[in-house]
Amino acid sequence: MKATAYLLLFFPQLIFAQLTIGKLIDEQNQAIKNSSVEVEIPSLEPIVLETDENGQFSFELNQAKSFTIYIKEFGYQEFEEVYQTDNLKPLTITLKKDESIQLKPETFIKT
Repeated sequence: MKATAYLLLFFPQLIFAQLTIGKLIDEQNQAIKNSSVEVEIPSLEPIVLETDENGQFSFELNQAKSFTIYIKEFGYQEFEEVYQTDNLKPLTITLKKDESIQLKPETFIKT
């Protein structure tokens, strides 16, 4: 009982933590797995997350009013968006293909 009271008294932000869930997909609604997602919350160090095999990621917000998500993934356009935390719903982020990247075929000659 004492430990619980101590935690609630000195760490009230634990009560107000809000879990934010997101999913990263491409234009064909396919999950983008193992992608880095950077979350910047004002006055805190940036959080770098990795999407799971379903393209999902999650993080906790402690009384922040807003946050910014940055994503740089090879083959896709860079993504940056500011979100407000009031009435926040699960996020679905769609990355668009970067048409400026063209891989050229190479010819190998066996000698």
